[in-house]
Amino acid sequence: MRSVVGSVCDTLTSTVSEIKFENIFDLFPNPACDHFTLSLTAPLNSGSLIVITDQLGKIIRRVNINTNSTSYEINTADIMQGIYFVSIQNGQRILGTQKIVIIR
Repeated sequence: MRSVVGSVCDTLTSTVSEIKFENIFDLFPNPACDHFTLSLTAPLNSGSLIVITDQLGKIIRRVNINTNSTSYEINTADIMQGIYFVSIQNGQRILGTQKIVIIR
């Protein structure tokens, strides 16, 4: 096999290193048993939501964000053991996503 000089692959560039993610919240404890705490780094606008989804993207829970609060305790006693994703959404925009593990 011979390599082709000047192929499409030679001109591909990646901008992944240029993307900067801002950590707008922390989750603890992780893994969690009956609950976890979501701590925002700053208050968010009204209309923002905490959304928990399973690995297939099915929404498990939605929690409205209060504009005056930066800490939320999320009860997970009724959520099955597994890996989930916690996102902060404002309208159609996802502001951040983190993984949470629920154990029993």
